[in-house]
Amino acid sequence: ICKSDTNENADCRSKFAIPQQFRKITHRMSINCKEGAPAYAPLVRLQSLLLICSVCFTASLVAHSGGVNSNGCHTPGGQGSGNPCHCHNGSDRSTELACSNGQPLSNHEDDDEDAAIETFLGLVVEPEDECVDYESDMYAYGSDADLAISREMGAIYGPYENQCFDDLRDVDVEHIVARKEAHDSGLCSASHATRLMFASDIDNLTLASPNVNRSQKSDKDSADWLPDFNRCWYTNQIVHVKRKYGLSIDSAERDALREVLSVCTVTETELKVPLDCINVGTP
Repeated sequence: ICKSDTNENADCRSKFAIPQQFRKITHRMSINCKEGAPAYAPLVRLQSLLLICSVCFTASLVAHSGGVNSNGCHTPGGQGSGNPCHCHNGSDRSTELACSNGQPLSNHEDDDEDAAIETFLGLVVEPEDECVDYESDMYAYGSDADLAISREMGAIYGPYENQCFDDLRDVDVEHIVARKEAHDSGLCSASHATRLMFASDIDNLTLASPNVNRSQKSDKDSADWLPDFNRCWYTNQIVHVKRKYGLSIDSAERDALREVLSVCTVTETELKVPLDCINVGTP
């Protein structure tokens, strides 16, 4: 479309010149200003190339249904489908990782590979530190905590044993993240009000038989003790509570939590009280 006249041809080249990056895509093809040569040919080929790429990208989305969150995680079919949650990692999202709470299970959650702080599911991984001597009175809770727990669950139920009880006198109030464990994981430096809030937080309370609470679990963390039943719920609650209060985990806890949660479905992280326990002995 450019005329052969020298001056006009220069203006034409300036007006219709293809950007350098487009020239590379079209194998260095440039506008041919000889009469009869189609100046738009490279653009047509470029348009075709972009159309093909668009079709391929759309096809990849259709092939794996279900939206993902900001961490690249989702549950195919949505929550309640029974499908395990997983995350897509890498620039092409081709690598699948197990996840919990919408975050990938990996050693380092930080994007910066050189980051000095290691995290797991939003929890800082570091050794425990009892910055202040622990005393149980620092984490006092109300005498009616057992009643509040049973009403919350609708039963006098011990999830660690998957057992129903007839009377509140048969069970102990159990802190999922033990008070001493929380103290050594960051609450030793917290305010008195925060410690009391933690001690009475229904998210961290459940019921257990005296044998399990006092002799088996006591103040152990997930690296040293796991329940026989409802492990997915138990470990998920640990992550939830520790994130809520900004508590840390050590490397042994990280490994134990990952081992359990990596095979859990979303449904299994929710506590299901057996129907035959509902309202049994509940005040």
